[in-house]
Amino acid sequence: MTELGPEARALADRMYEPRGYIHEWHLYLAQRRPEVLDHWEQLTRTANRTSALPPRYRECVYVGVLSAIGEEDAARNHMHKALDHGATEEELLDAVLAAFNPTGAITMVHGVRALVEVLQERGLYALPEVPYRVTDRAADAGRGYLEDKRTLRMDEPTTDT
Repeated sequence: MTELGPEARALADRMYEPRGYIHEWHLYLAQRRPEVLDHWEQLTRTANRTSALPPRYRECVYVGVLSAIGEEDAARNHMHKALDHGATEEELLDAVLAAFNPTGAITMVHGVRALVEVLQERGLYALPEVPYRVTDRAADAGRGYLEDKRTLRMDEPTTDT
């Protein structure tokens, strides 16, 4: 790893402060094209500052859009920000579902998956125990489809008389 130069570091610090996170592409542009990143940051701040939407709802809009384009990491960041601004779990779910309507089922998959992770991280949702494989749970990562089907068949009551 290399260290950021003073100008790039100042720009990265200025961007990190209101967000609480920074993306790798921010750091790259801070080093290679700081003037472009600085203009983008100023435009973003101006749009947010002059928006008629309260921050919690603006963050919900971000959540819907980011879910629609499959950006789960960014959606999670904005879900945290929305919750910090007073949004509810239901409002976040509704933002995802509103975006799902015009964009398709994959929006719901990305958005709800991100929402579950955010709620778990905050201690607001516990994974329910179920007897079958849940494909995106770390505990089930090594368990395959066919193994799951065999396990379920063995657990099912027989109908032999």
